[in-house]
Amino acid sequence: QIDGTVSILQGHDTGSGLPAHGLDTMITLQHDLGDVTLSAYRYDGSRQLRGVGFAGIQTIDYPDRFWRDGFALGWARRGTRIDAVYQTGNDSAADVYGDALLSSGGFVQVRQELDARTFALARWDATRDATFARSVTYGVGRRFSRNTRLTLFETAERDFTGRLLHVTSS
Repeated sequence: QIDGTVSILQGHDTGSGLPAHGLDTMITLQHDLGDVTLSAYRYDGSRQLRGVGFAGIQTIDYPDRFWRDGFALGWARRGTRIDAVYQTGNDSAADVYGDALLSSGGFVQVRQELDARTFALARWDATRDATFARSVTYGVGRRFSRNTRLTLFETAERDFTGRLLHVTSS
């Protein structure tokens, strides 16, 4: 059996600082085969960006029309879940100069339930856009009540000079 959803969403990215703009659409398809799940999605939208005009004197507004296509393979059994996701995308105007950008990336993630309230997670991310980036994230989480959870994660990645950076988040 194949399940699907169509979502029509307000065009807004909460942490980006960009104003809401138009409607975004997302279509997802999923097929469960027992322990294995196959998924695919497409996300389309637009954002109104502000860039620098001629000689940096004026600012100009221009739309960024974008899309993302993703494919996933998941496996779950007895508290262990492994997911692999690959995504490609395109932005018609990805920076302050209005340049187009093709991108791709993916991740492999392993999540292990340690008990009914505690889990451990490890994730490897790889992206390609204007540069190549790789990172490893690992950590633990614990649910203390229905609405309370504490998570501690460490992300390790290299900066543009090749130096290893560590970022801890909770």
